[in-house]
Amino acid sequence: MQQKSNLLHRIPKKYRPHFETITDESYSINPKLEKFLYKDGLVLKPNIGSRSRNTYHLFMKNEKLIVKDLFTLKINNKSMHNNLLDFLGDIKTFKKREGIYSNLILMPYLKHSNILPKNDISIVFRTISEYSMEQDQISIKEAWMEIFDKNNNLNIINHEQYLFNIDRPQMRLEELEKILNFKFKNEELRKIYKLLFSASKAVHSILPPINEVAWDWIKTDNKLYLLEGNSSFSLYPIKYFKILKNRLH
Repeated sequence: MQQKSNLLHRIPKKYRPHFETITDESYSINPKLEKFLYKDGLVLKPNIGSRSRNTYHLFMKNEKLIVKDLFTLKINNKSMHNNLLDFLGDIKTFKKREGIYSNLILMPYLKHSNILPKNDISIVFRTISEYSMEQDQISIKEAWMEIFDKNNNLNIINHEQYLFNIDRPQMRLEELEKILNFKFKNEELRKIYKLLFSASKAVHSILPPINEVAWDWIKTDNKLYLLEGNSSFSLYPIKYFKILKNRLH
């Protein structure tokens, strides 16, 4: 679980995005991967890490390579190079400046399905699967989707249509639906969660006995892709939804 590349190599191919491991010594790039720079871009992140720290969006703009923090709309270019090969050739300098101590993973920036709300930053689904040793079975503890709004605030909407927004804790789901022009209670979204639950339990079953795992997924128009899995993750959204459910019931 510690190394993301090891996990991605172990999961079924149907859930695996194309990716390359970038080391300090090897920085050649597959042309099939490089072509994404001129489309939706690439994602660069540490092979060992969690909570989206040091995760970047790479793309070409006006014949210049842009390297920006992934979960922000602001472009604060962290690259001094005009192309990907030169950037990767100087990756030691970049890692030292950003405080990264592991190898890196490079994969396509995946756009979420058109049946989901329109958004500049791709919508990620998170599922928490748990293994019961007594019952020898895997179940889903919680699941949600993460949507950044135009003010870069994170909205977490779970599979039961409860909203968690740490910046606006009083915000109601109806208000967000109006902003996004999207209804979260719909049949297509229910089908996505059904697929997510099945896939999360399937990939959890491949692992040695681990109590809980947080899985991050992207649902594109055609496929469901696993981005990563973490056994160490924030419990805050889970606690919030549990308190909210108890309060309402």
